[in-house]
Amino acid sequence: ILSAAHCVWRKNIHYIAAFIGYENIENIGQLQPYGLESVEYIYFQPSNFRNDIALLYMKRRYWSDFGNGLQYAQLPPHGMKPDQNESCRIIGYGATHHAGPCQKRLFEAEVRVIDNQKCRDIIGHIWAPQNGANTVCALGNNQDSCQGDSGGPLICTYGGKDYIYGLVSHGLTCGIPGMPSIYTVTRPYYDWVQLLMQS
Repeated sequence: ILSAAHCVWRKNIHYIAAFIGYENIENIGQLQPYGLESVEYIYFQPSNFRNDIALLYMKRRYWSDFGNGLQYAQLPPHGMKPDQNESCRIIGYGATHHAGPCQKRLFEAEVRVIDNQKCRDIIGHIWAPQNGANTVCALGNNQDSCQGDSGGPLICTYGGKDYIYGLVSHGLTCGIPGMPSIYTVTRPYYDWVQLLMQS
């Protein structure tokens, strides 16, 4: 399971569970939780969100629960860059406005990726992406990722297929028109993910 490193950094793995395949968590006590076995990071720096990506492993005894009915997300191919005029999608249970409560049902919103220099011009050099190819900014028309969406996917279409181009990482605030949020780009971590999965 891919997520943002800051969501699980230094957390006790025994108190983290995955709920998979649910669009509504209103009655979360009646849903099937899946325990985790381990979490892997790659040089995560919590002070500046550098390498804000984590790979979570479910306990092996749950693996057989997932058959052909579950669709697995794909990481982007080498060289993929979304067209800055095309929309990507974000999905999550996060708040619908700054400092609001998380939601009980899954929400989807459209955003578009913008140039990192434009992002710096909007939110300032300190907050904007510092590590070039590993982060990207995106914004929507009155739609945004917010608290509780962290680790969720930034899904972009390339060659007619959907890919997890990024993961929700951080931002100054949310839901303000013209204010972008920052995402970890997954492609630079492709080899790391493949190596861990094969091992």
